Amino acid sequence: MKHIRRLSVALLTFVLGVALSPMHFYVESIACGSHSSGTSFRSTYFIQVSRGYRKFDSPEKADEAFDKKLSGAAEVLEVGPQLDKDGTVVGRRAVTMYYFPEESRYFTRVFWTNGRYLWSISSGSAQHVREFEKQMLAEE
Repeated sequence: MKHIRRLSVALLTFVLGVALSPMHFYVESIACGSHSSGTSFRSTYFIQVSRGYRKFDSPEKADEAFDKKLSGAAEVLEVGPQLDKDGTVVGRRAVTMYYFPEESRYFTRVFWTNGRYLWSISSGSAQHVREFEKQMLAEE
């Protein structure tokens, strides 16, 4: 009985620590090109998150790419305007799920347009995508 009580206290301490500790992201790798860039991050929970962008010749071309991404999603969870930190509409935003049969799992991807750019954040964890996006917008 004494061991069960100690195990329960240890488990409760662990769960509270995970639930209350803030999520942080650290850069793992960066890939840059003349029209695109991608960065891979690892969270404090050891979950990978990727952020990238692609630059197009015009905002219309970025919108076409946005529509193509939407049509390729296994599931579209949300579509709406992309707002900057002042609440001004700067483009379109979508939250989607993609299925990768090679890995037998779904990935959450948020992508949005901002002028000639198409940005994306993706991860196997929807919670990590939301938190990363929130922290990214707070830094702008």
